[in-house]
Amino acid sequence: NAPAEELTEPELSPSDIVYENEKLPQVYITTEDGFQVTSKKEYTECSVRIELNDRFAEYVSTYTDDNGGGAQLRARGNASYNNPEMKEKNKYSYKLKLDTKANMLGMGESKHWYLINNWRDVSNLRHKFAYDMAGMLGLAHTDCTWVELYYNGEYRGLYLLTESIRIAEDRVDTFDWEDLCEDVAA
Repeated sequence: NAPAEELTEPELSPSDIVYENEKLPQVYITTEDGFQVTSKKEYTECSVRIELNDRFAEYVSTYTDDNGGGAQLRARGNASYNNPEMKEKNKYSYKLKLDTKANMLGMGESKHWYLINNWRDVSNLRHKFAYDMAGMLGLAHTDCTWVELYYNGEYRGLYLLTESIRIAEDRVDTFDWEDLCEDVAA
C-alpha cells in the first residue's frame, strides 16, 4: 500500500474567503441628501460603511467645494443603466470614489471601486467566475468579491465589489503615459 498523499488547501486571497456561518460583506451607502443617485456624470457625496462579521471600516464624506475630497458615488454602466426595469427597481451599478486610498477586503489600495449589479446574470456567477478564472490562469484580471448592498437603509441585494481598472503597481502594472506627460508639461 502506498502512503496516502496529504491534501493541501489552495492559497486564497482575503477577498476569496467566506467562512462557514459567516455573512457576506455588507456595504452601507448613505447619500447626503437621501436620494437615489441616477447620474452617470455627477458625483453625489455619501458615506460608506463596510462590515464583515462585526469588523467594519467607515468612509465618511469630507467633501467640500475647496478640497474636492470625500466618499462620492455616481451611477455607471450602459445596458443596465438604460434598462427600464433596473431604473424602476433602483438597482443601478455604481462607481465609488473614496477621499483616500483604501484596501477594500484585501484587494489592494485604491480610491476607485465599482459596485456591479449583475442584472442580466440571475446566477450572479458570470463576472466573478470569469475574473477568478483569469486570475487562476495567470492572466490580468480584476479582483472582486460579492457583497450585500444597503442603500440609504434599503436592502438592494447582491452586488459585486470590484477594483476599478487603473494604472498602479497593485492594479495594471504598466507604464503610465499620463504621469510622463504631466512631468514633461511641468
